[in-house]
Amino acid sequence: MFISQYDKEPIDQKPIYIDSGGKPIYWSLFHGVDAKVLSYLNTWCSEHNKVLRICGRTSGEDGLEREFFAKRLTTAKWTYFPKLDSYSTYKLLDSAEIIVVIESTVGFEALARGKKTAFFSCRGAIMNVDAFKFGWPLELPDTGPFWTNIADDKEFKRILDYLNMASNDEWESIRKLYASDLMAFEPGNGRFVALLEQLLGTDVA
Repeated sequence: MFISQYDKEPIDQKPIYIDSGGKPIYWSLFHGVDAKVLSYLNTWCSEHNKVLRICGRTSGEDGLEREFFAKRLTTAKWTYFPKLDSYSTYKLLDSAEIIVVIESTVGFEALARGKKTAFFSCRGAIMNVDAFKFGWPLELPDTGPFWTNIADDKEFKRILDYLNMASNDEWESIRKLYASDLMAFEPGNGRFVALLEQLLGTDVA
């Protein structure tokens, strides 16, 4: 499953992002990263007989977002799932075998929930913006067991092949080394509920 970060191209062609140095980032450069990742997923899924599911960001089944993917997924079997409601994304995450993300927060949520998650965090390298690196502001190496900040097909292959072959126990042992520093997950939010009760002086459960 690929987590989409698609947004519509501005009609006026204005930049969609200004970096800390004042450099304008245009839609074509920002989403050129998505196109590169999709190009590799198109090949890898075809070679491994995997169905690529797209977790959409927008609600329309036949809109511009789906068209964006249709132009780039030419050989792989794929299905587009629009966003239906606040919970549809999480239902899709829980059903996925491997999740691929560039830098969406949803990817970190998937990792926290224990899902095999590949982070192709190469937008920062292409745009020369450190804030898009994996785990920023943590100081992590450019490559790790399930992430890369390098826009290279060999890196994409390394990570996907590892996640495809790793047992659930092996994955969990690796995931635990990093997950709590990236995004903690506590089913039921017990500590948060306890804090609210302490602050409000009442039972909120």
